[in-house]
Order: sequence, then structure tokens, then C-alpha cells
Amino acid sequence: MMQIVFDTIIYSLQKSGGISRMYNEIIPRIVMFGNDVSIEYLVTKKPIQYLPFFDNSCSKKVTIHNVTAGEKYFRPRRLWHKIYPRIKEIAGLISLGDTRKKIWHSTYYTDLMGWRGKKIVTVHDMIYERYQDIFFEQDNQELREMKRKTVFNSDVVVCVSNTTKQDLLEQYSGLNKKINVIYHGASDFFSYIEKEKIPEQYRIDFPFILYVGRRDRHKNFLELLKAYSQWKVNKEIKLLVVGQKWQENEIRIIGELKVQNKVILLEGVNDVQLLYLYNQANTFVYPSLFEGFGIPLLESMACGCPIVASRIPTTIEIAKDIPFYYTIGNIDELLRALSRGADCKKQDDRILSGFDRIKDFSWDKSAQQFYEVYQSLY
Repeated sequence: MMQIVFDTIIYSLQKSGGISRMYNEIIPRIVMFGNDVSIEYLVTKKPIQYLPFFDNSCSKKVTIHNVTAGEKYFRPRRLWHKIYPRIKEIAGLISLGDTRKKIWHSTYYTDLMGWRGKKIVTVHDMIYERYQDIFFEQDNQELREMKRKTVFNSDVVVCVSNTTKQDLLEQYSGLNKKINVIYHGASDFFSYIEKEKIPEQYRIDFPFILYVGRRDRHKNFLELLKAYSQWKVNKEIKLLVVGQKWQENEIRIIGELKVQNKVILLEGVNDVQLLYLYNQANTFVYPSLFEGFGIPLLESMACGCPIVASRIPTTIEIAKDIPFYYTIGNIDELLRALSRGADCKKQDDRILSGFDRIKDFSWDKSAQQFYEVYQSLY
């Protein structure tokens, strides 16, 4: 029996996102591949989203080791916060039993002290290493140190793109590990829908361009805002932003740019709503400074939504020549790209190429490749 232990730490860090989505997609598929796989979850921090779902046929292959129950006894926290993580590690090791024939798969750069089996880590990007001037806070420095240690202590490293692999090798000189590149998949849920088939409650009665996701500094959202404020057609075409509530500086900037009546924030959007937004948007905008992969690119291509994107290596690797590209920092280029994207028709060659490109990305294929990596360690 191939025994794989996942640390679940990513499920305590994000309510949703590309990293947890990857594990949500691949873990159930890996279990379904055969009778030689069992999954164990080590829960050291309380999850803020559900762990990957398994139907009844797979429930006997899944074991959860939850070592958070003792937290309430270690009070006050200020006296215990430095040593309690180690206490939980010891409790986890005891609960897991003999680890010599098990595989530890870190979801977000954890290295379990005392682990005796093989170890895998997935590297999702090298943003914190490449942009230390942006991510300079103490907790980011701690993450960089923990990540480096985890990567060097692992038996196998998986990167989510060739660009991320290259960044990893550049940032970690002397790394001598087997590095596998396994792309994310495209969810079958996202697909093209004819406008007249969109349910009435999901229809948007005005033209809009779409931004989806977090608005961290490397996402470069403020550049999009600045360009949009200068776009000649912003009176007719609104900017819909899917994500978390506005930050104070964003509210201030939106006011200074005088676009508060043209920029609309949509919070708590689920996949059903997002599906219909992609299918109605004039264009999807992806202005990032840097990405490790780019799941929204797959979603928008699958829905036949034109893409405007910054010219960065990962987007070129994943989406090839399908987006309308612009150079980061060049507002005039971004404005021209927005106009071209907004005018793009569903029968455009770029849209048709997107439908073909999306066929190269499959969660079944991703899961199969992970399964083969696990097998190589046995």
C-alpha cells in the first residue's frame, strides 16, 4: 500500500486559491486510480476550508490525524507559542506511527522534524524570493527560510510550470534534486455558454471588463486601475473586480482617479457566478508582475473570454499567443490592449486557439503525473 501524508497547512492559510484547488483536484483522483493508495492528513492548524472531498467508496482509504485539540490547554498563548508547534509535531509523529514507508507531501513548505520516510514538496512560485524588496516583512523572511529548508530536505521537488522550475534553479544555487514539472489542470466546470443560455439571474446588463482574484502587490491591480481611469470608453464599459473587500488605499486611489461609479467590486463570488461572468465579459485582464502558473487564464480560455495580460514568462508559457499582451509599466500599451480585447469577437482566431490550448491541461493528467512521482519513491 502506498501511504501518502499531506500536511493540510494550506487549508489553514487560505479560504480559496490556486494552491488548495490543486490539492482538491488531484488527491481524490489519486485515490481513485487504484487500490494501492491510502491518504493521511496531518492537521496541525485548524482548517478554514474543507479538506478534499471523498465519496463513500474511498472513505476507508483516508485517515485524519488532528493534533489541534490540545491548543485550549496551552494558555496563555504568549508563554507557549514558541514551543507549541514542536509539541504538535511530536504529537503528529506519534499519531502517524512508523513513517519509514510513508511519503510526506508538504502543501506549503513544511518539513516535519523526525520524519523517516520520503518527502515531496510542490513549489508554486518564487515570488517571495524574486521580489524581496516588496515582500520584506519578517513573516515573509521566515517563509523564505522555511521554504528553502523544505526544498533542500525533500527527495523530489514538483514545480507547477517550467518558468517556476527555472526560477527555482536560479534562486537556489547548488540545488541537486530531481525536479518534475506538473501543470495545473483545467476544470471541466468552466466552459463556453451562449449568451442567450445564461440564466436571467446571472445576466449583466452592461458591458464590462473583468479582474479576478487577490490584489496583492505583485498582482499589479493598481496599474490596471490607472489605465482604466484613462480609457476613453470607461463611461460605457465598467470594470468588475471579483475578490475581497477594498483596502483603504484602494478606496482612496479609486476616488482620486474618479472611477468610483465605474469600478464595481463583487465579493463572495462562487464558481457558478464566475462561470457566467467569464462568459459575459468583454475581456478578462491579468496584469500581474509575476505568477507561478495562472489558473484564471485557463478558466477564461475555456469560457471563450478574450484575455489582456502583462507580458510575463508564465503567461506566455501557459497561454502562448492567445492574450493581447502589454509591457508592464506601459500604460499606452495597456490601453491599446484593453481596446483590442474589448472589441474581440467570439469567433476570433485567438478565442478558437484558446479552446484548443485548454485541451492540453487536465486534472486527470496532473493527478496521474503526481501518482507516478509517488510510485518512483517506492
